[in-house]
Amino acid sequence: MDYIFRKVDETNQTDIEQFCELMNDLSKQANDKELLIKNIKKINKRDDAYLIVVEDVKNSKICASVLLILFDDFCDMCRPVMVIENVVTHHDYQRKGIARLMFDKIDEIAKEHNVNYTMLCSSLNRTGAHKFYDSIEYTETKGYKKYF
Repeated sequence: MDYIFRKVDETNQTDIEQFCELMNDLSKQANDKELLIKNIKKINKRDDAYLIVVEDVKNSKICASVLLILFDDFCDMCRPVMVIENVVTHHDYQRKGIARLMFDKIDEIAKEHNVNYTMLCSSLNRTGAHKFYDSIEYTETKGYKKYF
């Protein structure tokens, strides 16, 4: 299969529908299309953020997505850090190597920006994803969240 990496086109209804489907696979609370479109537009304008989708070219289907945020750090020679969030692969495409391709792309972007390290955020209940992250050399560390 042929896959491409690209941004979500917030003006394309098919992109929005497929992206919403992915976000619903990730979180049942991600169902406000207008808010998703607003956030996609904001992210697409930023130089320090990437909302990347993986498209199955043959089927014109968005099959995975990830949000990357870069920020400057003051430790370790002041090299940037990358946060990886909202990692999701469509249920029809899981266990087909898509996530590995996506993380290869993430590594490529990190190297382009001289990133010191990446921080991957994942919910505790995504144990299958955690096994995959372990397999690609991500180390589990303790972190904290505070919701408002």
